[in-house]
Amino acid sequence: MLKSLGSGVHADVAWVGRRLHVVLAGGVGRWLTFEEDGALVSEAQTDGRCLFPRTNGVETVYSADYQFRVWRGSVPQPAGRPAGNCPVEIGRNGTMYWQVLIDGQYRVRTWQPGGGIAHVRYGSAMGLWESDDFGHVMLWDECYRGGTRHEAGGVTVGERTDGDGCLVEIDGVARHLCPDKWVFWPRIAMREDNRIAIAWHDGKAGTGAWLWIGTPDELRALPFVPAEIPPPPVVPEIPPTQEPTMKLPADAKALIERFAAAFPLPQNEADATVWIRRMAEQLAFSFPLAGWGTKRASETRPQTKDVVCFESPFIGWDLVYAAGSPDARLILDGDSIDLTGQVYIPVTPTNHLAVEPPQPPDPELPPVPPATDLEARVAVLEQAVVNMQGFLRDTFVWFDK
Repeated sequence: MLKSLGSGVHADVAWVGRRLHVVLAGGVGRWLTFEEDGALVSEAQTDGRCLFPRTNGVETVYSADYQFRVWRGSVPQPAGRPAGNCPVEIGRNGTMYWQVLIDGQYRVRTWQPGGGIAHVRYGSAMGLWESDDFGHVMLWDECYRGGTRHEAGGVTVGERTDGDGCLVEIDGVARHLCPDKWVFWPRIAMREDNRIAIAWHDGKAGTGAWLWIGTPDELRALPFVPAEIPPPPVVPEIPPTQEPTMKLPADAKALIERFAAAFPLPQNEADATVWIRRMAEQLAFSFPLAGWGTKRASETRPQTKDVVCFESPFIGWDLVYAAGSPDARLILDGDSIDLTGQVYIPVTPTNHLAVEPPQPPDPELPPVPPATDLEARVAVLEQAVVNMQGFLRDTFVWFDK
């Protein structure tokens, strides 16, 4: 069954029970709910602009012009400003991931159990494409193989390089769906009973979205297509993106807490840059052998406002969440960040807290042993010699007279 969804782009689909949910981006976002036979149940719209929506059928996340949004969500909105082509993703059970740009690097984040924000991986300008609820996020770049691909339940859908219809790979065989449509950014969802939904928007017209609902057997009956689709993508285990991480040294952590108590975190970017430099200066003063400093993303970028680091190994710690804003707060339990390729900035060791660094204790001198009987006798003899010298001198003076 093929249905026109009207205007909209960046379609996404999800089954919840017997009903299908489709979200579309545009001047306003649209959330369509269908029965399994394609009958429209309801339609809702966002209050404002909606870009790159992703849904699990219960919640939808998307980006507006300068912020993230959660539609029908019960969790806090993602923090930071959206960055990249598709900066937000959601797992089937509601785990949200979002991408922000910090010091020239795209970073993918999520909420930690119990609160707080966790770094998941580094992102890309093209953004996010797929995720699960276990910390795995696939980038858009990683699903692109001659065209965007999406997989569910062992069935892969994808763009054709000539824009002619939708490639469908099922049972390892490439099939051709809707050869008269220009399929762009297709997304697929499969229900537990294998009912399938595929949505996309028209890449030629630029607007206008389509929905196909059917079964695996209907896909198997489609015409053959030369094997253009490689094996479906597998959400990879997240490989290490840097050297093994480490936590802040305990003595440095205690000093940072003391510094922040004496000099509260500023709420504007200019003062935040000064604050982090002075924090590095205090660390360099208190721990002169550690090589503390700060950094910039490149020679042409300004100094960071939230990172202190070692010179060697060149690793650092993002100390401040939302630095330079009213929401700024310390983060002292995060893992180190590999700063390879960035620029280390040395600082002048400065005692802003007016606290002397710990000094090594004076070496212990060996105790002076008590005088022995022999030493006392030598002292008596030495005095006798002095007395004799005085007697002889007086005697020679008398003879001379």
